[in-house]
Amino acid sequence: ARRTWICLEEKGISYTTTPVDLSGDRTWYRQNINPLGKVPAIRHAASGAVIYESEIVNEFLEQQFPDSGASLMPADPVACARVRLWNVHHTNTLGKALFPLLSASDGDTASKLEELEAALEYYEANITGPYLCGEFSLADVNAMPIVDNLVFWTKEFMGYALPVDRFPKVLQWIAALQQRPSFVLTQQPEAARREAYHRLRDMMQKRAAGSPPSADAPPETCKQLWAERTGESFQ
Repeated sequence: ARRTWICLEEKGISYTTTPVDLSGDRTWYRQNINPLGKVPAIRHAASGAVIYESEIVNEFLEQQFPDSGASLMPADPVACARVRLWNVHHTNTLGKALFPLLSASDGDTASKLEELEAALEYYEANITGPYLCGEFSLADVNAMPIVDNLVFWTKEFMGYALPVDRFPKVLQWIAALQQRPSFVLTQQPEAARREAYHRLRDMMQKRAAGSPPSADAPPETCKQLWAERTGESFQ
């Protein structure tokens, strides 16, 4: 949900957030909001249409509010395709290298960090600078939560930092993201981030071992995001 929260902030769209408890049975949520049972999701009040999956939600908001805030998608079709290709790399390259670190044993951490560095080599070679496509775009918005986790998790729990000599462009890009007000505003306190790390690590280690998640895991919550402008509202 943080990707969409960031997008709303970058676009300057008026909204409110409402926490929704998704612990236990999600039948009501799947039937009425998102059949995948995930967040975020928004409802277009005028048409009743529900849009979900953060990358899709963010493109919808960009198209629905073209004159609000900065443009987050370029006008050129080729440049738009580049933004979407970066989104694919966030999920299929960077995410797949980062999240296995959560279930890695102490003896496997070094090899998993090498896989993370290998995934980031593509970024180092292809960042236009200062942002992924030159100008700030949805490619950067959609990367911000995973970048935040990458930096915090590896430093806090593994004592690791990206080598400056190998990843100067990546580090400059990360620094540019961290300076954006939307990044700072949507960032959780460190205590909450530590708790989330341990909760995810427990879940992924048990999943890797074929065991169900702990019954006493904290209840999962989500946020409904309301975005409004004259004559329209979004949930």
